[in-house]
Amino acid sequence: MCRMFALRSTVSCPVQESLTDADRSLQRLSEINPHGWGVAHYVQGVPQIVKSPEMAADSPVYSTLSNQIESNCVVAHVRRATHGDHTVANTHPFQYGRWVFAHNGNIADFDDLRPILLNEIAPSLRSHIVGTTDSEVVFFRLLTAMSDAGVLDTEAGQVSPEELWKSIRPVVERVAERAGGMHDDTNGPSDQTYLTFVLTDGTTLIGHQGGKSLFVHAPAISHGNQERSRAVGRERLITFCWRANLHMTLRCGHRFNTAKSSGLVLI
Repeated sequence: MCRMFALRSTVSCPVQESLTDADRSLQRLSEINPHGWGVAHYVQGVPQIVKSPEMAADSPVYSTLSNQIESNCVVAHVRRATHGDHTVANTHPFQYGRWVFAHNGNIADFDDLRPILLNEIAPSLRSHIVGTTDSEVVFFRLLTAMSDAGVLDTEAGQVSPEELWKSIRPVVERVAERAGGMHDDTNGPSDQTYLTFVLTDGTTLIGHQGGKSLFVHAPAISHGNQERSRAVGRERLITFCWRANLHMTLRCGHRFNTAKSSGLVLI
């Protein structure tokens, strides 16, 4: 469906290896995910987002941006559309305030579920939806749950991974239930429900494996540094990345197979 990249580090890191240079960089993967690209990176805690509906492999802007960015938090995405036209408004990542969200997946029967989900989104948040994708609606439904739990407007770094997951988990499970359950198959049919996503405020980063493979590269583990990094939940919540001390150029990740992780997430 789509491909995503996310990192969280205590130091600013270049990301050109994963975005443009590696054999399976997002730029190369965009050849089979051609319906747009977006890159979000944080500057002094504020997300800066550049998006385009064109294929990343054909975009000089994507290449230039990827080679220039150094940040302690980056989320990038190349899209293969299941819902919504190929427009900037429908291109990931999506943003609200300091929160950034990207999704690899699909919501089955979304045309039927869309009005139900929209009705559950707080009016003050619903007015910020500008596209027609299932992903953006899910994002704002999660934001509503975060607002209800009192974690949406807290200062960056004040929301623990556990608090963030606790606030959104019921919505993730309910959306999956309404859409026929999460289909756990990386190569499964595109019309099934998949809820693999990343969500960050620039300090706390969580990744949820919702049927599409999640890959993690966690250099901090091999160096014995696991500051505020852990997995919470036994099943689909794969990794919480709050801080990871990385002093290297980041590369594409390895398949997740450990109980604790930090740093780079590649989906």
